[in-house]
Amino acid sequence: MRVALEATAACRPIKTGIARYAIELMRALAKRSDRAQPTDRFDAYYRLSRRWKKGHRPPSIDGIASYWFQEPIPPVLKRYDIVHGLDVRVPRWPGAHRVATLHDLFAVVSSEYVRPSLREKSTDRYRELAARCDHVIAVSENTRRDFLEQFDYPPERISVVHHGVHPSFQPRAEEDLVLARNRHGLKKDYLLYVGDLTPRKNLVRLIRAYARCKASSDFDLAIVGAREFRAEEIDSELAVTQSRARIHRLGYVGGPDLQLLYAGAAAFLFPTLYEGFGLPVLEAFASGTPVLSSNTSSIPEIAEKHAILIDPEDEAAIANGIDDVVNTPPENLEAARLHAGQFTWERCAQRTYDIYERLLDSS
Repeated sequence: MRVALEATAACRPIKTGIARYAIELMRALAKRSDRAQPTDRFDAYYRLSRRWKKGHRPPSIDGIASYWFQEPIPPVLKRYDIVHGLDVRVPRWPGAHRVATLHDLFAVVSSEYVRPSLREKSTDRYRELAARCDHVIAVSENTRRDFLEQFDYPPERISVVHHGVHPSFQPRAEEDLVLARNRHGLKKDYLLYVGDLTPRKNLVRLIRAYARCKASSDFDLAIVGAREFRAEEIDSELAVTQSRARIHRLGYVGGPDLQLLYAGAAAFLFPTLYEGFGLPVLEAFASGTPVLSSNTSSIPEIAEKHAILIDPEDEAAIANGIDDVVNTPPENLEAARLHAGQFTWERCAQRTYDIYERLLDSS
């Protein structure tokens, strides 16, 4: 089996959810190929337009060869059985089955979440995906349902394959947690948010809810994430909140420090308005940290019964949920950690590989 992976998303300098999916899936597929057919080959392709962008570099993954490409030109002297777009876009190379991973549809389900130009471009891409792809991988049942409601596509040709959680997200020793807190200027115990700074993540309501909850007297709030669309609305709320002295904006944090911040938090707060999957919820579970999140989109599917789920548009419910989540019993934390342990990148890769095999068998 010869598979070309359109992995341009993995070049992004800030490795948020989709970039991490691309990297971890490629790593797991490369490891899996050691045990699979000796003729299996997985190659990563990156759009040439990203080569000269600041900070955009392809990752180095053992067992995965990397190439730059420019559409519509197919690879010279290489032929593939499968071309898999890891972030919606799939090259139109002849002679190969086309597969696309669909992460979310927030750009089309609401006009509040993106600029009009991006909404139009995203809609066109999803429409093209529906017209040209042999199979679609949705990262959650909620994303699958959203796609089928918005676009005309055969339901039997769209499969749900959940993300995995990297094993580095786990409970940590107290001395390591103290060092991480000090590095980021966190002098008190803290509550944690991780995600983009954009209205879809519902940070304005979270800040207001934090100001009114009882737990704010005992815990600071650490906000981790890069500025995105309409981040100035969050700036405005932070400027007027009575709790601003207890709120710490850490910017983007990745790698080992992100893992330590998860493990050191008294609770993870994620009252998002819409998620295609919700990987931060599982990363918090795996770190031994209790979670407050939303009862909407994919979150109930991913969290199941292991998080406190609230109406994200109800500030009072968020505030009450914060007061409840900091008192989560230890046995609930262990159950949530075991739940997160079921989501592995190895399982994600195996289910993806199974889809490739079904497509080849149907040829």
